[in-house]
Amino acid sequence: MRSKLAASRAEIDVAKSERRADPVIGAGISREGENNIVGLNFSIPLYVRNNFRAEVDAAANDALAVEARMHAEYQRLQAQLRTALKNYQDSRGALEAWDITVSGRLDEGLELLERLWKVGELSATEYLLQVQQRLDTRASGARLRAQTWRSWANWLVVSGDWQTELGRLGL
Repeated sequence: MRSKLAASRAEIDVAKSERRADPVIGAGISREGENNIVGLNFSIPLYVRNNFRAEVDAAANDALAVEARMHAEYQRLQAQLRTALKNYQDSRGALEAWDITVSGRLDEGLELLERLWKVGELSATEYLLQVQQRLDTRASGARLRAQTWRSWANWLVVSGDWQTELGRLGL
């Protein structure tokens, strides 16, 4: 984008230089019969009707359009970076909360269910339903963990920092 902007600004300079009169100087020698003819020619264009201001304005407008596109792209990338970081922070916070409140209690709950079932406090159907609920909860935690890793990877890609981070991790 910066190279496009530099090219647009160079076009403005070219258009401005073309506004200036470009004199032409010429010389010639010829022979006509026994006479030698020496000629000099000098011309300066007079821009009476066209001062080429429109070309300069067009080049300036093109440069402004390139600059506006560059700014819009920068804003889009900044928004994408903020969104990726927010998604990662939200996913990580949810995963940490899940680990603190749910993760450890799942195994304890499964052990308790098995003991209650073995002593006859729970029917086989109730036991299986409770185990299924615990497994569904564990699967939800695994999905949350996967989402956190995906959002982290997305943030690294969007920020352009993935090589540094992988190097830090020794990968």
